[in-house]
Amino acid sequence: MNGINKIDSVVFTNPLNKKQSSGGEDFGKILSGSIEAVNKLQQEADSSVAKIAEGKSDDIVGTVLALEKADQSLKLMTEVRNKVIEAYNQVMRMQV
Repeated sequence: MNGINKIDSVVFTNPLNKKQSSGGEDFGKILSGSIEAVNKLQQEADSSVAKIAEGKSDDIVGTVLALEKADQSLKLMTEVRNKVIEAYNQVMRMQV
């Protein structure tokens, strides 16, 4: 039995480690980069499935892993989105 290959994961940077800036550019860049990473994983999974369907590849395990990585990253992104919307709604409910 071959050893288990290392699985590359999506790296989300910690915004608390960066210096604070005067604008929201850093948050926007982090969010944009995360969305691009999730999109890339989705595209890689789709490509893997297409190769299996066309008979160009027989790496079923790699395809399943790609699908799971894409699924988990999408779920994480959805939860982050939900938390951001929840925080926005809380701010909007504050009385001034």
